Amino acid sequence: MTRTRARQEKIFKRFMVTQSTLSSFQFLNQSPKSIQPLRTMKQTQMQIVSQTKNVLQFLWKVLLASFRGASLAIKESWWCLPMLVIAIPIYSAVFHGTYAKMPNWWAFEGLGYLKDMPGLCVTFLVSNIFYFLSGLYLLDCINIEKLTKKQQWSSHTSRYPLLGALTLTSGIISVIYHTCQALGNINVAETLCFVDHGVALTSGLYFFRKCGVPSIKTLAIGVPSLAFLAFPGDMYPVIHSLWHMGSSGVTISWALDGVDKRKKYISSTLRQRKSKGVCEIQ
Repeated sequence: MTRTRARQEKIFKRFMVTQSTLSSFQFLNQSPKSIQPLRTMKQTQMQIVSQTKNVLQFLWKVLLASFRGASLAIKESWWCLPMLVIAIPIYSAVFHGTYAKMPNWWAFEGLGYLKDMPGLCVTFLVSNIFYFLSGLYLLDCINIEKLTKKQQWSSHTSRYPLLGALTLTSGIISVIYHTCQALGNINVAETLCFVDHGVALTSGLYFFRKCGVPSIKTLAIGVPSLAFLAFPGDMYPVIHSLWHMGSSGVTISWALDGVDKRKKYISSTLRQRKSKGVCEIQ
């Protein structure tokens, strides 16, 4: 009985080995058509992974390029940042439906009473002409040498035309702003006050970038002129007219400071080159 059972188990094991061998041969002998779907699925997965990697690399390059571009823009045009002040009235109008208000520590001054004082009103508005004269001079459109017959004036301030252009722009904005302040809608005038401040601060920073630190002479004109801004009340039109005169004079003085610095730089560079040339000859 035991021998019979052992023989049956031996026969059963041989049968199972034969079946597994046949199954292996059948798998190997399968036609390519049955294996093709597996290969296609694997290729599709690899393509998806590759495309995802390419998209991520592209987005990373775009992010780096944007960051470098923004850094370069800030480095080269940081003097434009005060113009962001103009976004304040836009934000108030779009999201709150109201006019923007100046802060309490720098309150807006209404000049509606100038309607009854036409002489003072005209004088106040005409004081902006100094910005136009300064801007035209900085663009070399006004030749002081011919008018004064003196050679002490420089005609090289137009090397940076934006100095004159920003001065002219400040004059145009100032005329529009003060006209609304005296004769127009008070809310519109306060909105233009933000624009006026943005252009003025931007102009000052651009002068600083191109002309450097102002000289003592320029500071002697500019510091008292800045003090004129802190006089509200009935004397505001008169005092602010003096600010127009002083600040426009500062633009010319500051631009000439830049010319003097360029002359000194050029002369020092030439002296260094001459000294190097003499040393090389010796």
